[in-house]
Amino acid sequence: MKREGFAFTGAGAIAVKELTDHLTGFRMFLLQFLTVLAAIGSVYAAGQVLTQGDGRDAFVFLRLFSTSMDPLPSFVTFVSLLVPLMAIALGFDSVNGEFGRRTMSRLLSLPIYRDAVLLGKLLGALAALTLMLTALWLLVLGLGILMLGIPPSGEEVLRAFAFLLATVAYAGIWLSIAIFCSVALRQPATAALAALAIWLVLMLFWPIVAETITGLFPPTTLEAVEMQAWIGRISPQTLYAEITLALLAPE
Repeated sequence: MKREGFAFTGAGAIAVKELTDHLTGFRMFLLQFLTVLAAIGSVYAAGQVLTQGDGRDAFVFLRLFSTSMDPLPSFVTFVSLLVPLMAIALGFDSVNGEFGRRTMSRLLSLPIYRDAVLLGKLLGALAALTLMLTALWLLVLGLGILMLGIPPSGEEVLRAFAFLLATVAYAGIWLSIAIFCSVALRQPATAALAALAIWLVLMLFWPIVAETITGLFPPTTLEAVEMQAWIGRISPQTLYAEITLALLAPE
């Protein structure tokens, strides 16, 4: 049967509803508390290290994102670990939760296509994550100005903003994975476990898989090294690490 009208009609209304539900839900407040606590701790530790330097670093403001002090990791490390968990927490029950509440039939009874429903849920959750990450980014910049006593340069602001965009895209990938698990699996608990399993495999075990595959080839060939790099980049974690390295370490 041929479709009538625009395929994504109604996706905006669903996105606004999802955004409102996420921003007013207890789950979002808990995620905000954890991320703000982690950001303050990591930035404070980085500021303590940077204030003891000689002050000749041209990109000292960017070091707030990547500098660590034992036992706290850097802000980038915190983000790379917490963002997938936040995306999974917002997306693992986005579709199967509607079936559990018996609201999906009423939702699909409206003149709206199924892909518009999925797009609206993705955009709503991504907008909530974007707002939270933007507030977190502004918090880091504000704490950096207070601790370092100097404003960031124009290039540092641009690089930090590009880092924010990369983090939003990174969150969008994991949110898409979580929503896919919510569509494929009927039980929310099973979908959450499946999404967490994918996260663990891609974060912890995928470098081992890439090294094992390339180990079948002669270790001195350039093709084997390039193959290991490309296989490793299947993991969003690897891509995000390479992007943040290029943005936050100009040297």
